[in-house]
Amino acid sequence: MENYSKTINNKEYINILKVLRENGGPFNWIWKKKIFSTYNNNIYHTKIGNDKIIKNILKSENVSTVINEICNQKNIKIEKINKEAYEILINMKENFNIYVTRIVGYTFMKIFNNVLNGVYINNKGMEKVQKLINDHPIVFMPTHKSYLDFLLLSIVCYDQSLTLPAIAAGMDFQNSFLIGETLRLCGAFYLKRSFGKDKLYWSIFSEYVKTLIHYPDKPFEYFVEGTRSRTQKSVFPKYGLLQMVVEPFLKNDVYDIQIIPVSINYDRIMEEILYSYELLGFPKPKESTSSLIESRSILKESYGNVYMTFGKPISIRNFFDNKISRINISSLPKLYTKFDNDVKYQIKKLAHVVIQKHNENSIITIFPIITFSIIQILEKNYSSECIKMSYEEIYNNVLLYYNLLKQLHINIFFENDSLDLEVRYQLFLHRNLFTKMSVEVFRKESFEMSLSNFDIDKEVQIKKIIPDKSVVYIILQNYTNQILNHLIDINIIGIIFIRNNNYINNGGLYEIIYENYKKLKELLRYEFVYIIGEEEIDFEKAISKLIKLQIIKIDNNNMITVTNIKTIKMITKLIKSFIDGYILVTKIIKQLSGQFFTEKELLSLIQLQIGKEIKYKNYKFVQNINTDFIKNIISTLKHQHILVKHSHEKELLHINNSQITKLINFFTKIFSLHTNERKNNNLKCFNESNDFILSKV
Repeated sequence: MENYSKTINNKEYINILKVLRENGGPFNWIWKKKIFSTYNNNIYHTKIGNDKIIKNILKSENVSTVINEICNQKNIKIEKINKEAYEILINMKENFNIYVTRIVGYTFMKIFNNVLNGVYINNKGMEKVQKLINDHPIVFMPTHKSYLDFLLLSIVCYDQSLTLPAIAAGMDFQNSFLIGETLRLCGAFYLKRSFGKDKLYWSIFSEYVKTLIHYPDKPFEYFVEGTRSRTQKSVFPKYGLLQMVVEPFLKNDVYDIQIIPVSINYDRIMEEILYSYELLGFPKPKESTSSLIESRSILKESYGNVYMTFGKPISIRNFFDNKISRINISSLPKLYTKFDNDVKYQIKKLAHVVIQKHNENSIITIFPIITFSIIQILEKNYSSECIKMSYEEIYNNVLLYYNLLKQLHINIFFENDSLDLEVRYQLFLHRNLFTKMSVEVFRKESFEMSLSNFDIDKEVQIKKIIPDKSVVYIILQNYTNQILNHLIDINIIGIIFIRNNNYINNGGLYEIIYENYKKLKELLRYEFVYIIGEEEIDFEKAISKLIKLQIIKIDNNNMITVTNIKTIKMITKLIKSFIDGYILVTKIIKQLSGQFFTEKELLSLIQLQIGKEIKYKNYKFVQNINTDFIKNIISTLKHQHILVKHSHEKELLHINNSQITKLINFFTKIFSLHTNERKNNNLKCFNESNDFILSKV
């Protein structure tokens, strides 16, 4: 059976902070003489300077045509639009300066040296990149779980003598002139979060990206997910920028482009508390100098290790191969090239392949198993006001699931020599999540723990019915999420059996189990990203794995039966909260039929009702109050045309009552035991004062 996730070993990974400490520290590191690996294949293109880049973009056929169109449509002088185009480009483009980069690199390396134990990179993966950059445009596509991602990747490139990348960054960073301009001098270029119908901006940005691919004197870097993951799971990818990246290849302007998936994993996320507040609906702070200064307190803590894995390069030439006809594409006019559905499908598939590689190359520590074990204890005692957990109970749960993951060939990285020491080390690293935990406490053979209570504005908490300790519940779930992508397929199959008496007692026909699996996987498409179109392959792999582990068997009549109920119950607990959450939210939305809502209104109403269900002890999955979870369900229901845009007012949604009834009937049919973890399966509107009534009014 193949192994899942990566593991650290001395032959493949090096700790660049250890090397730095052994060689004189950050100052010696930053001023060490460097000869950077860079693109040097001049067969098709030669390097050009900044002035030539600006001139070429503004004089390009695409941008010139858009400028003329705007002038004619709005009766504006061309000089005015030319000036606007120039300002857009100057505000957008990077302006790399090696001396500023050295100062910034020195500053951040000092910080990382203080707050991190290590930064591990797979050296052989970087060596492949160093060879490829001589002949091909390189595009880094890292995971995006922290603001540190692009800083760390640039520092690793500098450390490994690779030309620093041009980085696509959101315009949020320009809120601060100092931070914005500093990052620009370190290679960042800026793009709007949404272009809307701004043709001029779109044409300039598109030409700028294509220029970076045409003249690849440095690698190009962007986040295929488009935004940071607040939940430690992959975010459903964005396709627009990827289309711009591959367009030069599709039009035969470059021979090949090499995409490098980069998985960046953290022992502890610096923004863990900030993310939890955001997921409760508190506004995201602006990326400004003041917010950076305010965050200095977090730099006094320890965050363990960072693991950076450079995945196997994906050749665009090999990926598209015979799947599309580039002759047809290159023969079209260069202006406003529109790709057909087959080409768009392959571009989308490429984005999902990159996400899959991110997950395959992730480094998993024991902490996600610890957090899941803690959540299990909390849910078992969810009626209690104050829950104290013994270390022994946590450790025994961890041991149980650690052994299960070993059976499933999922690699877990240890910093210490034994499981007991590793669990204690990870709990100490994350001690801010627990009350009054000192190093002396963790050294005791046995001790008790309880969750920290992070402050929430009382007025907001009462108004939104936000449960106590919801901040820390969400943090625990976010860390648990780190292991779920490796288990999602066997979890879906397992939950189909566990939640249906008929399947448990009599088994299920292979084809029917597959159809139910496919439907559930489609419902979870925004929660657990997968390669669309490969559901059958994923199903067959998961079935094969379960057979090898003697958890299920298939007879000559293609009937699947469970042979190890205890193990499959253990496995399915990992996604139980997601399935129950989807059922609960679907029922809430069903009760709102006949009304129109904006997406924001709908999200608030659902979050309010979940809070109420938790308040009255009808529902135990506190972590499901987070807005990202609710947004994913809304996105799924929109994709399935259960939530439909109003014909005249596009920002309004209405509920397709017949379709949502079908979905609830599907849940009822396949989950015959229970429909969700509630004392009462019927949603009730309580009549107490200030209680939530299912209406937008």
